[in-house]
Amino acid sequence: MTENKHMAYLAVVAFCKGSGTLRGRTNLSSINLFEADLSNVDLLGADLHYANLRGASLTNSNLQGVDLLYADLRGANLAGANLSLTDIAGANLIGINLSGASLRWAKLSGADLAGANLTDTDLLGADLRRANLPDAIVTGK
Repeated sequence: MTENKHMAYLAVVAFCKGSGTLRGRTNLSSINLFEADLSNVDLLGADLHYANLRGASLTNSNLQGVDLLYADLRGANLAGANLSLTDIAGANLIGINLSGASLRWAKLSGADLAGANLTDTDLLGADLRRANLPDAIVTGK
């Protein structure tokens, strides 16, 4: 990890521990946030494409409009998160927990959602073309 990316990681984790806000096109592309606890944060519109969020906790976070293109979110917990208008195309979402999350109008084309928990997830208008959904739990109220 480059020094700038390492500093960005430390800043994001430290800032977000206090339920902070990083709004706008904050560039965090390719950042390594492996198993980071980013619950209840506001990352509205941030750029996280190619980010490593494997095993991270983003429960109840605002990720509206975030660029997660080709991000690695395997085993991440995004229960109750707002991912409306988010671009998650081509992302690795194997085993992700999206229960109770909002994915309204999100782009999930080509994403791998194998074994994902989509219980009570709002998928209104979501683009799931070419998405991989084997063993995904898709139930609603």
